[in-house]
Amino acid sequence: MPDLPSPSPETIRRARLFWEQGGEDLKSARALLRRKAYMQSSFFSLQGAVNGLSALCHLQGHYRLPGGGPTQLLALLAGGAPELARDAGPLGTLDQVTEHDPFAEPEPGDDLAAHCRACLDEAERLMKRLKAYLKANRKTYFAP
Repeated sequence: MPDLPSPSPETIRRARLFWEQGGEDLKSARALLRRKAYMQSSFFSLQGAVNGLSALCHLQGHYRLPGGGPTQLLALLAGGAPELARDAGPLGTLDQVTEHDPFAEPEPGDDLAAHCRACLDEAERLMKRLKAYLKANRKTYFAP
């Protein structure tokens, strides 16, 4: 890991809030999937991933985050944690969530359940990788 300045206690506190909210978002996504609220579940999966990535961005000193999706946030992290960006894998399914109109009727042949499950799986895989990174660097950041 390149030498990054140690985050302040306030930065760590705020990053922890983002991290905890990301976990809550994924819990909501799982519950919504069980209730077959597929579109809402997909958006909560996206939000959980974005919150998890935002926590690490803040810890690295990136406070003005890009407005794009999780792939852009992961690219931002690559400067300070190239192994994290490499190991996190592609996030294309989560990036596609915002392309769906939540108010439109589903297109014939759309498998919203499968898309929702893929979003949740991708977000959970990402959060698991982020958690491993935080645990490995718990002396500098915090242990989730």
